[in-house]
Amino acid sequence: MIQNLAFNNDENKAAVVAGGGVQLAAAAMKRFATDVEMQKSAFWAFSNMSKNDEHDNSEDMVNDVIDVVLSAMERFQDIDTTVLEGACITLRNLAMDDVSSAAIAARGGITACARAMTQYPDDSKLQEAAVGAVANIVWNIPEHVAMAQVRKKERRREEEIFSLKPF
Repeated sequence: MIQNLAFNNDENKAAVVAGGGVQLAAAAMKRFATDVEMQKSAFWAFSNMSKNDEHDNSEDMVNDVIDVVLSAMERFQDIDTTVLEGACITLRNLAMDDVSSAAIAARGGITACARAMTQYPDDSKLQEAAVGAVANIVWNIPEHVAMAQVRKKERRREEEIFSLKPF
């Protein structure tokens, strides 16, 4: 129900957010952490609540949502691609400004999207959602934050390569 109230209506979105809609959806995700349908519904609600023409996501909303989204992505990585798709769409919509994007990147949002893309290369909807999320995150954060995350990933790859034993 919350997801429908906040859909394509900035006035309703503001009322839902002000009325605690974000916190209700986050609490439901935590309480029903293994319920696929609950996770998907919450993601669509977050997605609708975080998307508007002014891109004025509140800091409280972003902080409340990012950890829940990334946690669900980790839990459902091997279970359900539609949950991952919803998570990526939520991250994409949250990442409309430099503060939100930097918070998402700092918490591993780019890596989470890349992991989903790598694990499910043939799921076009997931690929589209993840690319959109990464594009918004990278586009809206200072270059040094994105580059630091890329360098960290490259260092891990190098460590893995050098730790391989010859045949």
